[in-house]
Amino acid sequence: MSERKAVIKNADMERTVQDDAVYVASAAMDKYDIEKDVAAYIKKEFDRKYTPNWHCIVGKHFGSYQTPDNLLENMIEHKAVIKNTNMSTKMQEDAIDVTSDALDKYELEMHIAEYVKKEFDIKYNPTWHCIVGRNFGSYVTHETNNFIYFYLDDRAVLLFKSG
Repeated sequence: MSERKAVIKNADMERTVQDDAVYVASAAMDKYDIEKDVAAYIKKEFDRKYTPNWHCIVGKHFGSYQTPDNLLENMIEHKAVIKNTNMSTKMQEDAIDVTSDALDKYELEMHIAEYVKKEFDIKYNPTWHCIVGRNFGSYVTHETNNFIYFYLDDRAVLLFKSG
């Protein structure tokens, strides 16, 4: 396994599980180049080692933000492109509308995702998960008819219900 420096930004798990996450992530990065494949490997390892229903998102640009110049430009109109979905047309429209509102209100992707998740928890009952970013791979389990992956401008949005 190659030498890497891991920085844990935020965690809500025991230290031994955090250490295992770093180890498994390093092994996945040694084995795969594509972020989706890295995420799938980590998720499957954690499902096997602990209990099923883990989710994993891998990407370089979490926590990135817009400059004020881009913020004004994005407030004018957002362009949505749905890549994959398993939800009603009404829910798809709500996902795009809520995300568009979030993009107008917040700069940080973490805050955009938090806003969308909370709005969907209120409107469609918990437990929703939302990932917003420019470059990430994912491997998640979701409830039937409760999944959408789309782009709004230059941001990818993964919104799904699980749990």
